[in-house]
Amino acid sequence: MAEFGLEGRVVVISGGAGGIGSATAIELAQHGAKIALLDLRAEESKHTVEEVEAAGGVAKAFAADVTNEESVQNALNAVETELGPIYGVVPAAGITRPARADQMPFEDFKAIIDVNLTGTWLVARAAAQRIIARGDSGSMVLIGSIDSLGGHEGRSNYAATKHGVVGMAKSLALDWGRLGIRVNVVCPGPVETPMLLNVFSQSGILDKLFYPRMPIGRLAKPADEARAITYFLSDYSDYITGAVMPVDGGLATGFLSQIED
Repeated sequence: MAEFGLEGRVVVISGGAGGIGSATAIELAQHGAKIALLDLRAEESKHTVEEVEAAGGVAKAFAADVTNEESVQNALNAVETELGPIYGVVPAAGITRPARADQMPFEDFKAIIDVNLTGTWLVARAAAQRIIARGDSGSMVLIGSIDSLGGHEGRSNYAATKHGVVGMAKSLALDWGRLGIRVNVVCPGPVETPMLLNVFSQSGILDKLFYPRMPIGRLAKPADEARAITYFLSDYSDYITGAVMPVDGGLATGFLSQIED
């Protein structure tokens, strides 16, 4: 196995109970990282902790509301007490509540901003404060989306947050680069989950819209995103900061491609 420089390093992942967050925890643990999973209800991350431990890794779950500053600060204090100084951060907690903009309740717009954007900033900032105070180095990978790269019908709230994550990451890379912290973004396309497959198979959108525009011709698996995140956290990318990487099977590349009947 390639040496990524992650052995013994503590990585905080918010939203680690499933999907990309869970896959990232498992991937990082295989490279020797110690994993701290933040979730609103810590017990929801239990299965991820068990998978990491079954593979011989170290993982602990911590309760945290990423929209609440005090909750985030308390959780990171507990992380450092139980696991050691934080090195890596993956703020993967995110939600979506789609609706056409004129029909979207304000509370649905605000909820997406609070979790996807404010929550990302609070976790990143709290970790950076600790890393900088120690004079250490660190690496953060924020989670964007192909919706970071364009608009998306019915998702004005979600797209706003994912565009915001890219702007945030580039600004944080400038704020913290000379202090030893790198900040990059991974932008997933559609990721294969049972819920997504069920919704998309009923609408036919995979065959009509996505597959014809995807050179690789399949949906991402959570592990595809996890490997890209692991690369950005690792020493293999130690000269990269402020970068935005689509991990979407080429979907964004093919937005203007002609679809044949």
